[in-house]
Amino acid sequence: TVDDRLVVSLGDSFSSGEGNPDRPVKFSRTMALDYRLPPPVDVSAARKTAPLPPPIKGPSGADLDSYVLPRRELPSDSGNWLDPASDKFKKEFFQRSAEWLSVDCHRSQYGYPVRVALQLALEDRHRAITFVHLGCSGAEVTEGLLAPMEAREGKSESPRVNTQLSQLTNLLCREDAEKNPRKPFALPVFAPGKTEFTLQSFAFNSCKGKLKRPIDVVMLSIGGNDVGFSALGAYVILNNVADIAWVGGLVDSKMRYGPDVAAAHLDVLDWRIQALKSALEEDFAVEPSKVIHTSYERIQDDETGELCGTYPNLGMDVHNKFSFHVDHLRKTAEFLGRLLARLQCMTAKAEGCPQNLKTGDGTKFTLVTKHQDEFKKRGLCARGPGDGDGALMQIPRYVVGVFKPYNPADFRPYASRTRLFRSPNDAFLTANTHREEETKIVDLLQPAFAALYSGAIHPTAQAHAIVADYVVKEARAILKKAPQ
Repeated sequence: TVDDRLVVSLGDSFSSGEGNPDRPVKFSRTMALDYRLPPPVDVSAARKTAPLPPPIKGPSGADLDSYVLPRRELPSDSGNWLDPASDKFKKEFFQRSAEWLSVDCHRSQYGYPVRVALQLALEDRHRAITFVHLGCSGAEVTEGLLAPMEAREGKSESPRVNTQLSQLTNLLCREDAEKNPRKPFALPVFAPGKTEFTLQSFAFNSCKGKLKRPIDVVMLSIGGNDVGFSALGAYVILNNVADIAWVGGLVDSKMRYGPDVAAAHLDVLDWRIQALKSALEEDFAVEPSKVIHTSYERIQDDETGELCGTYPNLGMDVHNKFSFHVDHLRKTAEFLGRLLARLQCMTAKAEGCPQNLKTGDGTKFTLVTKHQDEFKKRGLCARGPGDGDGALMQIPRYVVGVFKPYNPADFRPYASRTRLFRSPNDAFLTANTHREEETKIVDLLQPAFAALYSGAIHPTAQAHAIVADYVVKEARAILKKAPQ
């Protein structure tokens, strides 16, 4: 008799496996790419554009330059040199992009939910796991779970990702069930960088629990983007987003803000979490006891347990505007402590918790926190054996015909390391995501984009394995209690 169980994973980039593509980018051993372009034309100042710098190839050598970086290995590397401005170069370049289980969400089989599902299936010869993995990088409770969101990559095919709960409805509704918009939730929404919110309605198609089969376990990672994880990350490593994003006139407050703004978002996170609880119960018949909500991990520690920043550019010299701002990091670390405490209060109200949370006595989800101890002294900047005292955490530079301090072709994205988070350098050398739409490959924006949008400040595959070891215990207990 086969015990077939349905396991669903919902949530954000800490669920999707962001930063850990199923097949990472392979780098050329001899080729570099110069990303410099002339500055944008400023008519008012009558500024003239400068010619492009000469291309860099093989052993001809080049002076050290912050915009000369490792380049993907291309099919043409064995033949003639390709002009980076040519259509053929662009075609070959994007053909050699990292491969993902779902490129639009940077969803990966290295993510902890996949490991949990595999373990549950493998440990019992009589158990089969039907696994639905919908976690998406950048997802919030609002845009992501309850409303469509912008695709992470592959926008030319589908610029938007359907709401995760709508996807789940489409998969599970019985044929005789009618799918209609459920009663909308009125949830707080913030303008970029603002602390005042407005209420906005969110609804998705629902078949009101008339499902083909019941859901046995839900794995959930959510809340970080609702309070502005990415903006806080930019606050820690950048003085101003304008330093990296002159293309398109990006506004700093949309991409970068500190704990004072994030605190306003945190104050209403319980509204959003309660809405999600209601949707799972009312629309998918999922009891709270079947939901495993994974808390976030410490990211700010070096190998001694101190805050990162002793070496300001460690792991992030891929761009000359990146560095640890210790005062910002300290404030952000304090805020993240408040976020973790609030997640616990929203799960089960205890002494010291706010009395007016929308979650009342708590969601009664299972909040996984015991894994956090394993992340101490293993943050973004933690050095360890094999790091060459930090030298091998630098980005390889092309100097006098060779890459130093190591060749990018020798970088191993999934090697065991002390740090359990992707640094900007790691992200550049692993996923190497480049902006495709309206931006040329050779562009000053691309190195920063490739570092930040490739999974910087996200758990490594090794970290996901650690998280999975703790989540699977809770999933195993839920399946044991459930009737077969």
